[in-house]
Amino acid sequence: MTRTSSQRRQGFTLLEVLLAIALSATLLALLVAAINQFLFRVDDSRKYIEEAQVARGVLEMIAQDLRSMAVAYEQDISSAASNSEAQALFDVDETDAEPHSGSSSSDASSMTGDQTYRPYLGVSGDLLNLQVDVLRVRPVYTLAEDTEEPAVLMSIASDAITSVRYQLTEEGLVRQEVGRDQSLRADQQGLPQIWEETSRLVGPEVADLRFRYLDGLEAFEFWDLEEQQGVLPIAVEVRIGLRPASVEETSDPPLHYYRLTVALPAAQDDSQSAASDTDAGGSTQQEGGG
Repeated sequence: MTRTSSQRRQGFTLLEVLLAIALSATLLALLVAAINQFLFRVDDSRKYIEEAQVARGVLEMIAQDLRSMAVAYEQDISSAASNSEAQALFDVDETDAEPHSGSSSSDASSMTGDQTYRPYLGVSGDLLNLQVDVLRVRPVYTLAEDTEEPAVLMSIASDAITSVRYQLTEEGLVRQEVGRDQSLRADQQGLPQIWEETSRLVGPEVADLRFRYLDGLEAFEFWDLEEQQGVLPIAVEVRIGLRPASVEETSDPPLHYYRLTVALPAAQDDSQSAASDTDAGGSTQQEGGG
């Protein structure tokens, strides 16, 4: 008895089985590759967002210090001391003139002798370092005597002006903050340990740091208030480079750079007040922001 054709085609051939296995393996490999690519993109996006948040935090911290810059200048009392000395030397009674003039002249001389050099307040630095004098303003809530009236919000400035310095070290971005008197003593007497004691690592991811100072016409890599006679820049450009977190330490990957330009409204207000004082016939230490 012979078999029919339908009876002979009941199973798969070896070639068909091999082709089915190959197609299944290919589809499975493509599915795994797609899942891996998706997870890689998600992880890369997460790292990019975290890096952007770190950069935003560092730039915002520097921007807050720049926006809180103190622009008040120390009063020059040399003319007042000379005037007080001249007035003390003048006396109608010649008998009483000698002791009074001697004591007054000694007081005036001690006043001028004790007078220390007070540089301008503001911002100064170079391409890699920045120093700014900061005057913090903190809100204070006071309750009125009548409970029906709402609370009164007042903003008062802190008593002390602090000097803040940013610089890049091997560990990352370092922020130093000391009182203004301490910073003057450290600079005049050569005591860098006063600054080093307040060093705080604020950006270990930062591998590059650049500052540029804008006067409205061009950008400078160096700004000295003494050379500028107290003139402040209109804006400061801050540029930081972050090392990628996913790269091994042995390699040298390209840095990811972030930039922020911080306008200094205090400098513009001070320039306007200086111009108004000049128009009124007065004298001022702050020139126009040019």
